[in-house]
Amino acid sequence: MSENNTLNNDGSNAAAGSPESVINNGKLEQAITNLSESNTQINTQRVVQLLINAKVVVPFNISDEKNAVKTEEKADGSGEVVINSGAEINLVLLTNDERETYCPVFTSKEESDKMTIPSSGMFIQPFTALAKAVTATDTGIKGIVINPFGMAMTLSADLLKNIIRKAEEQTRNRNYTLKAGEKVVITEADESSKTLKDIITAVVRNHKCIERAFLRKMIRPEAPKENNSSYLIILDSSDKDEDITHLFRDLGKLCTPHVKDMPLDFLRYDESNRFVTEAVKDAKPFYRKKIFGLF
Repeated sequence: MSENNTLNNDGSNAAAGSPESVINNGKLEQAITNLSESNTQINTQRVVQLLINAKVVVPFNISDEKNAVKTEEKADGSGEVVINSGAEINLVLLTNDERETYCPVFTSKEESDKMTIPSSGMFIQPFTALAKAVTATDTGIKGIVINPFGMAMTLSADLLKNIIRKAEEQTRNRNYTLKAGEKVVITEADESSKTLKDIITAVVRNHKCIERAFLRKMIRPEAPKENNSSYLIILDSSDKDEDITHLFRDLGKLCTPHVKDMPLDFLRYDESNRFVTEAVKDAKPFYRKKIFGLF
């Protein structure tokens, strides 16, 4: 594998960035620890979702390093490594006892500092972009190993392809914009929605951050008939920084077989969002997290 030069964390061609200044994978590291201690589907899904949005530290080698690399001194006295245009960059690979090759990546500078294999340097890369490169048909790379010199986690090429598919699905979620002044009617969901409530409850009670869940029916009278009604599921999370879109996707897959032709819409509860607060006004959550065994 080769590239013209290194990548910044935003994907632009430039000098290699400082890993500790552009990524924060604390939640990913904790999720990997949780998975190693308890290999459950919920813990696996958590790791996969965090990987979809993660940036990782990737070691690389450069051909003819003496002429391809230079250091530019910045005004504050720090140095910045610059890769000349046209330099060939190759991934550093690890080989196991079966002679299979894996691409090592790291969740932090501290983890990358543990690497004992020589390399030209490190660059920051979105995990899914690296997964696509690794799973290309002509690489022969068997997968990716995260933090190989720490609490290692190995991801096969098949699992990487699954992560790529999930990332692509996430960008294809049902989406529309409510027009200014468009009439929207929010009502109670009918009795046939009990199965949905049971499914959602079974899932969200395994996620400590979910405080409440609401199920409403949303009608958009001015929209085309085939797209004017949906079940509206609103989840209230205590962790405002946690990405819960993976829950929306997973619930969508579990609930869809039980709703016939009725679409599902998901929203996160946000007190600053007037639409959301109006949607749950005077409504009782069908799920509320228990505290010390009590509601």
